[in-house]
Amino acid sequence: MGSITSKCNGCGAIFQANDELLPGYIPIDLLKQLENDNKDNNSASSKKIICKRCHRIKNYNEVLKVTLHEEKFIDIIKQIANRSGLVLYVIDIFDFEGSWLEQIPEYLSNNSIYIVVNKMDLLPKNVNKQNLRLWIKNELTTRGIIPEKISLISALKQWEIEDLAKSISLQKGKNIYVVGATNVGKSTLINRLAPILLDNRSQKLFDLPDITTSIYSGTTVETLKIPINEHVAIYDTPGIVKKDRLTEIFCPKCLQIVTPKKRINPRIYQLNDQQTLFFGGILRLDYISGDKQSFVCYFSNDVNIHRTKLLNADSIYNDHAKELLTPPCNSCEADFQLNQILNIDILANTEIDIVISGLGWITVKNTKAKIKIHAPKSVQISTRTALI
Repeated sequence: MGSITSKCNGCGAIFQANDELLPGYIPIDLLKQLENDNKDNNSASSKKIICKRCHRIKNYNEVLKVTLHEEKFIDIIKQIANRSGLVLYVIDIFDFEGSWLEQIPEYLSNNSIYIVVNKMDLLPKNVNKQNLRLWIKNELTTRGIIPEKISLISALKQWEIEDLAKSISLQKGKNIYVVGATNVGKSTLINRLAPILLDNRSQKLFDLPDITTSIYSGTTVETLKIPINEHVAIYDTPGIVKKDRLTEIFCPKCLQIVTPKKRINPRIYQLNDQQTLFFGGILRLDYISGDKQSFVCYFSNDVNIHRTKLLNADSIYNDHAKELLTPPCNSCEADFQLNQILNIDILANTEIDIVISGLGWITVKNTKAKIKIHAPKSVQISTRTALI
């Protein structure tokens, strides 16, 4: 999995002095110093060094996206499959479908797996955790994973981190491999877990890195090894980008808007048929037919929702996209045409979530209804049994 002394302690990229735009860049003088230190078996000087890219992310909130090719991700997963370590598979509860990876059950179903459901702090306060845990367990069984443990946590708020650390400590002598899609919070989780797992003797031997974290995809670009003691380490693996998530096609400014930063406040709209909801200019819901009905919207609190008559919806979009209806803004390079249309028939006495990967979901309950969703063509749209 590589040596931490030759890599950036923020993102895992191998240090280089050739291209400032690529991960791992440091000035040539510093690179030569590190090479000399490695020759002398003196790695202490490199323990806190990060590359220029990580420095810009940490201090200026800038981003340089790096995409991990699926072939390389599968190669990393195969390496883990051949080892006897513990796998922490991190899933974003706010984007369950968008953070699901088919490669995990395909290659790691025989490994010891803990499912770590992160970002619980984003859900409304009244969520029933017992029902949520049952929903997650059913989803995992359907998707081919039977984990040893399911942990509902917030890495950011440090909720249930101590309990997870205790469970990991019982897996004595096993390396820990943290896997998942981009932006699910793997690096933040490790930054919280590692100091707890580090025993008193190891604290004197190992200087933990501060792994770079951000809301942008591809922050961790290579596998990072974080020693816990002389025999056990945590491995932070780079996440694969899910191209069907809406978050992958925004500019940094718009990404800040659609990415939840605090607890979601569900917004409820009572709609008659022949009414439309616009979610910025990135999603449109047409209520075609049915009785007056509540639509409960779970999106970032900063996403603007605009209601109008279906009769006026086309003209409003044509006249106000990227103005009244934002995001996206004019800086977004991707084509945000709402050219994917999905017709959804909802049966009476059902509770359904309409899920937009990378953005959120809309809950419709106990009504017979016809709905039409308009979204960018690249984005995954699905329905599921209501999460909440």
